[in-house]
Amino acid sequence: TGSFNSMAKGIGASMAAAFTVQAVVGAAKSILDFVGQLQDQADALGVNTEILQGFQGAMMGSGVSAEKFTKGMATLISSIQQAKQDTGTARDSFAALGIEFDSIANDSPDQILLKIADGLKNAKDPAAAYAAALDLVGKNQINFVAALKGGSAELQKSALQIKTLSAEEVAAIDEIGLAWDNAVLKAKAYAAQALLALAKPKGIVEE
Repeated sequence: TGSFNSMAKGIGASMAAAFTVQAVVGAAKSILDFVGQLQDQADALGVNTEILQGFQGAMMGSGVSAEKFTKGMATLISSIQQAKQDTGTARDSFAALGIEFDSIANDSPDQILLKIADGLKNAKDPAAAYAAALDLVGKNQINFVAALKGGSAELQKSALQIKTLSAEEVAAIDEIGLAWDNAVLKAKAYAAQALLALAKPKGIVEE
């Protein structure tokens, strides 16, 4: 009985250690994936990773998921391009929010987002401004626009309260993630080669 109990404890400890390692590895991979996606999103949207994290976090309080925020920003960038080319309704929508063409042509997307927020806050015709903002960030982005109605100062204040990774930290973690993915690919390649070697019938000599 004593031997059995000792063996059971040993197996239990080994299993616990295995599950602990698996949990740690899983958590690390989740963080690497999150940061990698964050860097990709920032690059695609043309904004700083710290600004992206701050705005995302601030808008989550208004029911805007990270996915919704990214889609809204992507639509805004498309609207900016339309306004530059004077196609569609984008230029009129920017004008309804008091945003001049010079801003559209020269400001970054996050700066234009702040101006949309001020346009909503200071609008003489709130309904028209609301409709214009929806036209610029997506017709179904009701929560997104609602999160901007307090103006740029309120949005920036909320964003500053969000704990963020610095641009340097994001870049460093992103590099670790790339190295991790490369190591996993190499390990899979070695495992496949070993499997082929084991599966090869004995006695067959390659020419």
